[in-house]
Amino acid sequence: MNRLYGHLLLLNGILLLTLLYSSCASRRAPGPPAAFRVEPTPALLTRGAALVSMMCSDCHRDPVTGVLSGKRLTDVPKMLGKVYSANITRHQALGIGAYTEGQLAYLLRTGVDRHGRTLPMMQKPGLSDDDLRAVIAFLKHSDDPMVRPAAVASVPSRYSLPARLAMPLVAKPLPYPAGPVQPDTGAVVQGKYLVNVLGCYECHSGSVLKLDRLAPEQSKGYLAGGGKLVTLEGEPVRTPNLTMDAGTGLGRWSRTQFVAALRESLRPDHSVIRYPMPTYAQLSEAEAGAIYAYLQTVPPVRNRVKRRPSAPAVPARPEDTLATGGRLYAFYGCRSCHGATGLGIADLRPAHRKYSDDASLQARIKNPAAFRPNSRMPKFEGVIAEKDYAPLLAYVRWLGKKGTF
Repeated sequence: MNRLYGHLLLLNGILLLTLLYSSCASRRAPGPPAAFRVEPTPALLTRGAALVSMMCSDCHRDPVTGVLSGKRLTDVPKMLGKVYSANITRHQALGIGAYTEGQLAYLLRTGVDRHGRTLPMMQKPGLSDDDLRAVIAFLKHSDDPMVRPAAVASVPSRYSLPARLAMPLVAKPLPYPAGPVQPDTGAVVQGKYLVNVLGCYECHSGSVLKLDRLAPEQSKGYLAGGGKLVTLEGEPVRTPNLTMDAGTGLGRWSRTQFVAALRESLRPDHSVIRYPMPTYAQLSEAEAGAIYAYLQTVPPVRNRVKRRPSAPAVPARPEDTLATGGRLYAFYGCRSCHGATGLGIADLRPAHRKYSDDASLQARIKNPAAFRPNSRMPKFEGVIAEKDYAPLLAYVRWLGKKGTF
């Protein structure tokens, strides 16, 4: 009898949670309060291209086509289920082509799309009016191949039961601003603004579940690191402490070292910062310096976060070029972005055809921005030992020939 009662109680609890989720998930927010007009000037399109690259492409960019047509997000915790990003190209039916400028502004401010669904990861309430116009101008009016209409249907995410139950608690719409959003001038203020809109605090604070998007500095463990992320291959990694604590944070870093880390993904010891931390090549030297100026004003927090171990040193094995190249591929961090097969957040498999001789491929690796301005790939000149290029290039070419190219 007690066992039957327990089963009935459990069943009622599940039904109650399901009803709660259903009622919350069906909640609909009002539509955009006013029209939002954008004049796509060249300056606005240029700014929008940089912002979309830094804020949107990591999640929405198909690594094979380079188009913002969506993909599976393999670097989210498995307990959430299978998560996919949406097509945000200008395709009328499958992308965001049918969105008005006002609806896009409302989505980015509140997280509510034109169908009334709440998408919390799309919320950028602190984005200035000028930068909001820049992002919308690029998405709606640019001729860049990234956003041209792509006939790719978005794959619905298949969340786990715990994720579906928790969604109503975290997927809450934000209020639309009552007035203009425009930060004051000055390096410290600009740095705080960039930490907000680029989402630095989202990863580098203590808990993704305890973020305050309206007042980021009120987030738990603000910028003190320890946030739990995963690599492309599902390995857990914790984010480092960005406060100026001398022992556990950035207190011993100079402005020059910090700017190099942000724009070139190079630490002071000249090791490469690996994914999931992206390279912010689109930031100007002044913008990266402004972030450093702001971090100097954040109260230091002593929080020692265990650094992700580097790949083991590569022994010299000239008789086994591919095996050595594979170890170098991991050692220098190539695998963290390109995955074990060459296809990760970026696809390097076509490189063996695009760069037919080793000299050009090596030059591309040494200085990616010389081949593609604002490339998000780190600059490896001076990082990779000259003697290591031959086996590494052989391995990269082997990956390309092994793949579909």
